[in-house]
Amino acid sequence: MEGWWWFFPFAFLVKTPVASLLLFFFSFVALALWKWLPRNGTVFASEAHPLPKLYDLSPLLILGGVYGATCLTSHLDIGLRHLMPVYPVLFVLAGANVFWLRARKPLFKIALAALLMGTMIESLFVWPNYLAFFNPLVGGPRNGYKYLVDSSLDWGQDLPGLHQWLEKDLPAENGAPFIWPISARVTPGSTESTRRYCPAFFDIETPQTFPLQGGVYCLSATMLQCVYSALSPAVDACL
Repeated sequence: MEGWWWFFPFAFLVKTPVASLLLFFFSFVALALWKWLPRNGTVFASEAHPLPKLYDLSPLLILGGVYGATCLTSHLDIGLRHLMPVYPVLFVLAGANVFWLRARKPLFKIALAALLMGTMIESLFVWPNYLAFFNPLVGGPRNGYKYLVDSSLDWGQDLPGLHQWLEKDLPAENGAPFIWPISARVTPGSTESTRRYCPAFFDIETPQTFPLQGGVYCLSATMLQCVYSALSPAVDACL
């Protein structure tokens, strides 16, 4: 809730496709080589478009640099969405990777094509649950909740799926108690009396206790990680 300077760099690192991260990195390498390599080198062809001037790139560099620096000092660390304006800047600058097409050896062109394909494959792999995307650096979407929650993970978009699962695998008429706390004031679509809903952190104005009993408990990841709890952030403190 108070934020850390490394929140957005970390969120950017784990929620951006690995192939895209490499494309961003190699675009800056390409710009450096474009400027410093001799035109008649043996690795890259001599004929090429001129290097973009710093003046031409200044709007992108200023926007990305100033906004990125602002994010590092911000205490509004509740979601990667606040860093979104930086992505268009990076993708435009990633166009510098056209430099690798000048390579005399096909290896550079193959590597560039592989990175472009990798970005598409990583994106299609998580379709249509893009908000829950995490790259393999942290184990993918299955393990993402261990690192980031709230708007970096889910805002209740899977509630229809939860409702379908309840109706199919846990029908209300079997009398099984269902207790479902979530960090938003929404329900999965069922109002049967056999399903009970505990209030979320935002709903509790005074301390309350809830006796536990056998049954199925569905908890949102944000609730599980105690992000908005006044208690210790340790999961054990919530449970």
